[in-house]
Amino acid sequence: MVQCCPKYLQEKGCSVRHTLTLIGALLTCFCVDGCAYNIGILISYWSSYFNKDTFVLSWIGSIQMFFSYCLGPLTGFLINHFGITPVAITGATVASMGHFISGMHGNMITLYICFGALAGAGYGLLYMTAIVAITTGFDELRPIAMGIMACGSGIGASIHSIFYPLVESKVTWKGLCIATAGLLLQACVFGCLLGLALPKKPPQQPMSQSPHNPTASIFSLDSHALGILGSGYLNRPNEPTTSAAFMNSQLDLKATLETPKMQHMMGSLGSFTYLVEVEKIAQQIGLFGKGMPLHRNASFLVFLAAVFIQAMGSYSPVILLFDILLAEGLSPKAAAGTTALVGISSAIARLVFGTLATFRWVNKTHLLSVLMMAGGAINITVFFLHQQMFLQFYACVIGICLGGVTVIHPLVLADLVQRERLTDAMGWEIMSAGMGYCLSTPLATLLSLQLGNMHISYIVSGVLMLFGGTLVELTRWSRRTISEADINRLRRRLEGAAG
Repeated sequence: MVQCCPKYLQEKGCSVRHTLTLIGALLTCFCVDGCAYNIGILISYWSSYFNKDTFVLSWIGSIQMFFSYCLGPLTGFLINHFGITPVAITGATVASMGHFISGMHGNMITLYICFGALAGAGYGLLYMTAIVAITTGFDELRPIAMGIMACGSGIGASIHSIFYPLVESKVTWKGLCIATAGLLLQACVFGCLLGLALPKKPPQQPMSQSPHNPTASIFSLDSHALGILGSGYLNRPNEPTTSAAFMNSQLDLKATLETPKMQHMMGSLGSFTYLVEVEKIAQQIGLFGKGMPLHRNASFLVFLAAVFIQAMGSYSPVILLFDILLAEGLSPKAAAGTTALVGISSAIARLVFGTLATFRWVNKTHLLSVLMMAGGAINITVFFLHQQMFLQFYACVIGICLGGVTVIHPLVLADLVQRERLTDAMGWEIMSAGMGYCLSTPLATLLSLQLGNMHISYIVSGVLMLFGGTLVELTRWSRRTISEADINRLRRRLEGAAG
């Protein structure tokens, strides 16, 4: 069994380069999300040090999230023009500088500019390069690779939440920022690993005259002019079948068209007509090339709205959890331990859901919607039940939900757009999430201060996540897939050609 693992990975297109890329992406997420998701602990330190309320200080984290995610389209442009590795190294350097300057010159202006904007921009460059490297570098193993990469976020969040109070007690929060700068500088090495796995491209086999088949030289057609025919796609039977079961989804047809198997161009008229008509349907639906522009892709636009709303509801509950635990009478060390449960359960969930998504019977859209709605439901219950034992249970459940959402939503996005537009789509999707994260904590703290109850914000967060899950379900109705009408139209074309 163990001896078959390397052969299995090789058959799935996983080489040593892919393994190193995956390790680099995991460690990148460990550094980035470990710092980003524990800013709530730093806000409590800043509140005591500067004697400011949490609403003023929460904007530091919001600015950081804005620059981390809302620069997604710009990051996608930089990746397309300069490559993954240079952008990742730049991001690590910028993020490290932001933390170092914040630790050396600790004042409010420095925190807003350096810790918020500068470090956030570096986070965005690093995170985008990691997710693009995995999404474009892996094909069949993409779901489990995304799960392994996303484990770095959960592990980083849990370990950082445990060590932050320990380091702060020895060197204050300024020394903690300088130590974090040193950690982020190591991401330059991780960025070098991200560019090892080049994006996968479908193989093309040029047609040449065979000594066993001299008649093949009659057709001197260029492979590019033939489209998918000249590339040698389709592993289905040469003759058209009467059953439509084998093309019951866009994913099945795309997998069929992208499986390299050279077809004999001197086959029967039915075989040639079959290939031509299938190519017409594939081009109409946009399985090849850039296809439909993103601004005209209804399912993509609905998905962007879902990501924005879900981000508004999911970020503030995790950030405010540390303060709620302190309000319940827990010591900072015990509160940090409970907060670490979010990261631990999130790391486990990312690996589990990433593995689960590799099975063909799993509907990733439904799974993403269920995880969002479950997270919304558990957030609402915090308003009614906020005892210590329940908050520990809540930390585990919300970590599972957020971990699953993190690893599944890029996979859903990859099914909504063409591969050639995936980098740009990732940039816009990350920007939408960043806008939601940017508004989440300030609005939650403002609502808590106005109403005098921190738990009321959890109801609003829960409702937003429920609404986001509903919008994810709506992407099914706006998405163009292979339908029974497409199959019937293909059958009629074939009958007309045969007649």
